[in-house]
Amino acid sequence: MGAIYIATLLLLRETHSPTLLGRKARRLRKKYGNPEISSVLVSKKPPRATFLNAIIRPTRLLVYSPIVLTLSICAAVNYGFIYIIFTTMTSTFMSRYGLSKGDVGLTYLGFGIGNIVGNVTLGALSDKLMKAIAGKGEMKPEYRLPPLIPGSLLVPVGLFLYGWTLQYNVHFMVPLVGTFLVGVGTILIFMSINSYLVDAFTEHAASAVAASTVLRSLGGGLLPLCGGKLYEVVGDGWGNSILGFIGVAFIPAVWLLYKFGERLRLKSRV
Repeated sequence: MGAIYIATLLLLRETHSPTLLGRKARRLRKKYGNPEISSVLVSKKPPRATFLNAIIRPTRLLVYSPIVLTLSICAAVNYGFIYIIFTTMTSTFMSRYGLSKGDVGLTYLGFGIGNIVGNVTLGALSDKLMKAIAGKGEMKPEYRLPPLIPGSLLVPVGLFLYGWTLQYNVHFMVPLVGTFLVGVGTILIFMSINSYLVDAFTEHAASAVAASTVLRSLGGGLLPLCGGKLYEVVGDGWGNSILGFIGVAFIPAVWLLYKFGERLRLKSRV
């Protein structure tokens, strides 16, 4: 993943308008020797104010934009599901199936392959799906949200399959099918949310994504603290079923966001 980000940084073109105009103004200043040439899109604020604004704006988005808050909570909960499983998989598969420390590392391939399948599928279909929904009309940011629905279905299904096949000691490949489904579902959720935030908040897309990332990371850091105890008390079957039921509860919310998201976005006070 790190290599992909580095390649993206080095090989893809800059598309941020203020940055492009700022670079052009810098070239013109150098060419004509005129220090007064500047871009109207470049902030004139001092660095301290710019830094504080970068901290405050994501917080304002979480507080005053219901759609950013709801999507961020959805991402945080699903991120927490992943890390609950990540932090318990090693001990679970070693104790239930007698896998060695070397072999148990391969059990994470279910998630990895699921993530790759989700990435490739959504990457190939996202723009086409958006154009198909829009038809000849305006392409709205909310048209990025439909993949959230199958993603939100796949995660609970994967959790139920993972939990109950572990509970009854079914062959270890079957619970890995569950983690594969969770991997596909979570990547559909995360990519759809990030694509929506970028399209919906344009100039402030970085702040919207930052707000979502902070809340998502909190979910990934805090929810696993109770994962081991949850499985210890109710078992793998019901433990993962509880997580699955929480995931199911988000399905109506996701549909409502798709249906009424534009209205919520336009009413945002940010």
